[in-house]
Amino acid sequence: DLGGRYINTPAGIIQTLAFPFYVKAWDTPDAAKVRQGLSMAINRDQITNQIFQKTRTPATDWTSPVLGADGGFKKGLCGSPCEYDKAAAKKLIDEGGGIPGGQLKISYNADTGSHKEWVDAVCNSINNVMGNNKACVGAPIGTFADFRSQVSSQKLTGAWRAGWQMDYPLIQNFLQPLYYTNASSNDGKWSDKKFDDLVDKANAESDKAKAVGTFQDAEKVLAEQMPVIPLWYQNGSAGYSDRVENVSLNPFSVPVYNQIKVK
Repeated sequence: DLGGRYINTPAGIIQTLAFPFYVKAWDTPDAAKVRQGLSMAINRDQITNQIFQKTRTPATDWTSPVLGADGGFKKGLCGSPCEYDKAAAKKLIDEGGGIPGGQLKISYNADTGSHKEWVDAVCNSINNVMGNNKACVGAPIGTFADFRSQVSSQKLTGAWRAGWQMDYPLIQNFLQPLYYTNASSNDGKWSDKKFDDLVDKANAESDKAKAVGTFQDAEKVLAEQMPVIPLWYQNGSAGYSDRVENVSLNPFSVPVYNQIKVK
């Protein structure tokens, strides 16, 4: 209805699936293969088109396109583990010994948003790959407060919906608070010395371009270990009146008010 007055532009937000590394079965070399396989089993294109009506963009790394190359975004950095491939997905999951416990439960809060729809779609995609309609199931938790309480107190034993909205437009902000050992938002308690060392090296670098390159090296460790599965980048969506023009959203999904003109 809005035609050219509808805005759908990338924002500094990524949605992911996180895993509990405080559960031994998920913290093994073989489990990394399982997580990679699960990532390859998710048909991101289909889900972002059908469930989200293209208001999300399939993720190919752990940051956001709004960073640009200078800020550290590198399209496709995740490589094949973030590409849908039924045969390769099942092969990796089987090589890793199968899904721990025989079933992946994806927890989400049921009180806000349309989380049930996309979680069910993710599970349908995984179940289709595994040839088992019980390989993955959604696990709703009543309220966001209860959901976050269970996440932060390490009560969940399966996967859960997670995500990040940037505080500032630099790759560092998408990696260090989430994946560095004992970082403030590392809810799954993943820990990897190689990753930590690369983050430390990047933080000690005085040249921004070199620092960004080193952070990208750290991000490649995420592709190898898949501590969380990147799903999609969230877009900022808005519509505006035919009485105004030059309307846009900034990388934080906020209108750039000082540029808006009244006709």
